[in-house]
Amino acid sequence: MLWNIFWMVAHYRTDLQINLLHPISKHLLCLPPQPTFSWQYDSDLEPKDICEMFLQRVVLSKSPWNPATQECDCDCVIMVIYGEYQQLAFTRPGYKSWTDIKSSRRRRYADIAFYKGKFYALDYDGALVVCRIDDNKMPRAKAIAPPLEGITMSFKWNVQKYIVESSGGLLLVTRYRGDDDLRVFNCTRNDGGSDMGVFSMEDAEIKSHYSGQSLSFFCAPLWYI
Repeated sequence: MLWNIFWMVAHYRTDLQINLLHPISKHLLCLPPQPTFSWQYDSDLEPKDICEMFLQRVVLSKSPWNPATQECDCDCVIMVIYGEYQQLAFTRPGYKSWTDIKSSRRRRYADIAFYKGKFYALDYDGALVVCRIDDNKMPRAKAIAPPLEGITMSFKWNVQKYIVESSGGLLLVTRYRGDDDLRVFNCTRNDGGSDMGVFSMEDAEIKSHYSGQSLSFFCAPLWYI
C-alpha cells in the first residue's frame, strides 16, 4: 500500500527538472523537465523564478515503480495542472516531454482525480470532464457534467473547488477562500431522468419511454399519436 500513496514531487530551480521521489525507499523517478510543457508563463520572470507555482496539481494513476521487478511501470500515467492558464498535461515513465490534453473550448482547471480507471478534471466554472489518453488517439477532455447550480457565480475565482472520492462516489467540494464554509455535491449525476416517462391514467404509474440512460433534468421530447 505504501508504494501507491507515498510519492513526492520535486521541482528544481537549478535545472528545472521534475522528479518523483519515494521518501521511504528513496527511489527517484525523473520526469520531463519544465521547458517541455507547451504553455509557459507569459511574463518577464525567468523560468526558475516560477517553478514553485508552475505545477498546481499532480495525480498518478498508480505507483510508477514496481517493487517486484525493481523497474519503472510504464503503464503509470502522471497528470498535472500546470502553468499560468491552469492547463492539463500528462506523461509516463520514460517519456521525454509532457502532452497537453485538449478540450472543445479553452478551460482552466481547478482539480483532477483518478477514479475507477479514468482521470476526471474540474474546471473553474464547476464543469466536470473526463480525460481520454489512449495511445492511438489524440488526448482529449470531454465534458460529462455541466456546472452545478450555485457554482457558476460572479466570484467563481474566489471559490476553491476540489473533486474527491468518498464512499465509492465522486464528490465536488467547494470552499470560499478565507472562509470555513464547505459545500459538497455529487458528481456522478446518476439521478437525472429517473422519474421521466409516460404517466398511465389507468394504473397511476410512470412507465419509461427512453431506453438509454438519461442524465437530463428535463424530459426528452415525446410524440403522442
